[in-house]
Amino acid sequence: MQLLVFIYLVFLFRSFVSGNIIYIISTIVVGILFVLTVLLIRKLSINKTKRIVEKYRNNPEDKIEPFVNVNRDDWYIIQELPGLSRVQAKKVVWMRKQNGWYSSLDDFFKKNDIYDEEHKKLLSRMLRLK
Repeated sequence: MQLLVFIYLVFLFRSFVSGNIIYIISTIVVGILFVLTVLLIRKLSINKTKRIVEKYRNNPEDKIEPFVNVNRDDWYIIQELPGLSRVQAKKVVWMRKQNGWYSSLDDFFKKNDIYDEEHKKLLSRMLRLK
């Protein structure tokens, strides 16, 4: 993501240096479309996670496939899990970046200080590692 932003800024700078108004406007429009696309994808991911969590809360006995990948998903998706706040979700991502991927659910629970057995049981049905 940072690389795409850097490339965009280079193109934006070059468009201003060139002085061509059409080049400047088209570069700005592409940037706006890129930002809107990223925001839309983020919103769709959050809504999908919310729907699945709500379905599980209404019918806890239903069999569901694990749907949040703690080794790949961003904090804004992880925070939608029951019992995890925004701060905890950011900590999950930070720990993943510092120490590498989580090798098991027990490793995830230990590194993120989750000790309540009921909470572990609930999260273990929703989390996947690959």
